[in-house]
Amino acid sequence: MARRPSSSFDPREEDLDRLGDLVALKTGISFSQDRPRRREGLRRALTDLARHRALPESALIRELLDGPFDEAAVSLLAPYVTVGETYFFRERRTLDLFRRDVLAPMAAERDRKSLRLWSAGCSTGEEPYTLAMILDETAGLDGLDEVSVLGTDINGRALARAREGVYGRWSLRGLDDKALARYFQPLDGGRYSVRERYRRAVTFLSHNLASPRGLPWPAGTVDVIFCRNVLIYFDGPLRERLLDFFHRSLAPGGWLIVAPCETSALVASPFRAHHADGVTLYRKGGPEPLSPTAFFDVAFGEPLVAAVPEEVTSALLEPLLGQEEPQGGETLPGGALFFQEGLPAFEPLESLIADDDLLSQARQAADGGRLDEALSLCLARLDQDRTDPEAFFLLSMIYQEQGEAEEARAALRRVLFLAPDFLGAHYALAMIELGRGRKDQARRHFRNALSLLERMDPEEPVAGGEGMRAAEFRALIEARTL
Repeated sequence: MARRPSSSFDPREEDLDRLGDLVALKTGISFSQDRPRRREGLRRALTDLARHRALPESALIRELLDGPFDEAAVSLLAPYVTVGETYFFRERRTLDLFRRDVLAPMAAERDRKSLRLWSAGCSTGEEPYTLAMILDETAGLDGLDEVSVLGTDINGRALARAREGVYGRWSLRGLDDKALARYFQPLDGGRYSVRERYRRAVTFLSHNLASPRGLPWPAGTVDVIFCRNVLIYFDGPLRERLLDFFHRSLAPGGWLIVAPCETSALVASPFRAHHADGVTLYRKGGPEPLSPTAFFDVAFGEPLVAAVPEEVTSALLEPLLGQEEPQGGETLPGGALFFQEGLPAFEPLESLIADDDLLSQARQAADGGRLDEALSLCLARLDQDRTDPEAFFLLSMIYQEQGEAEEARAALRRVLFLAPDFLGAHYALAMIELGRGRKDQARRHFRNALSLLERMDPEEPVAGGEGMRAAEFRALIEARTL
């Protein structure tokens, strides 16, 4: 028989404070500054979690505090410290304006082929299913090549309920009989199941908004983001980082929809306000291309590379430097390689920019979306020094952003010939193989990276890891287990 946790659980205040700080750090949830109230909430969460896991509370808190407080621990505590109260067609005025001023004009665009909606912090799924229902009424779920809704949340229990798609009358409050019949299949016991048509249109994924890594779609291609009653739980710096991530994720002219109580958080943001009927929505004002160096932004989604058109050897350490010209390539003035056909060769820039600045200038241009300029600077740097793995790595990221997957792959293999322990290149090659559907090759590249990580200190920075430490990088790769 499972042990029943005692009702006299009385952990030390310093343990509760430390646990609260860890939860806040990992989830981004901004607790009240009233520490006694925060401790009481955590005490109740621990009691519930201990009962669920049939552990003594004292053993549970020691396990959480003494062990690595990783994503698994976050997933365990998240259901107890996040608020998930929601229901179908919540905030009707906001949804009506969304339907009229956002969705209808998008659906009417003659050259539009896809609609992508993201419900961030979706809890038990009522919002993303609502969006699928509105999409069907306004644009038709079958009217375009791709019509999809993504729901994400950190709460694993909530996501399990969302995928089940079965709800009680409390989640359906406010819906009349006609709406119930259209959207739901009645079950026994007063329960209702979302009809299959709408379930097929929605995908649910676990995602921590406190450390967003990306989406299943490339950055800059999401049409609408709903993030309602989430920002209020985050502190100022995290809200700013999250709003920046939303801005980069949205397509030019894309929309961000927050709760009425959260509009003050966007006053100084890059979004433009759209006021109508007592409701405020926010729109991305112009293009914001993804930084080609930020490939970790798509860590749990699809890589930013196009499919490679033909088979190529997957050997990592083939001595490519001896091949001055990859097949189909050209040589630029000064000996720098230029793989992409149909574009003019760039003039060497050594006389214009100091040698040490070329690579940093290339990164700045790439981060600003000026890919032709970034390519020119990167090639100029390689014209000076053909043994610089950082330059070849940046070159690969630029080619990925330009859709030149084969050239990106060749550049990454050069990185690994020059620096076999360059972990970012191992990871990027694995992602390319995943994009081609070659899981065996991807597994091998991941194994190479994990083998290198075994010899590293957990806090050691990872080459090409965008500031990630070895422990974080290992968790990233293990999350991609095939």
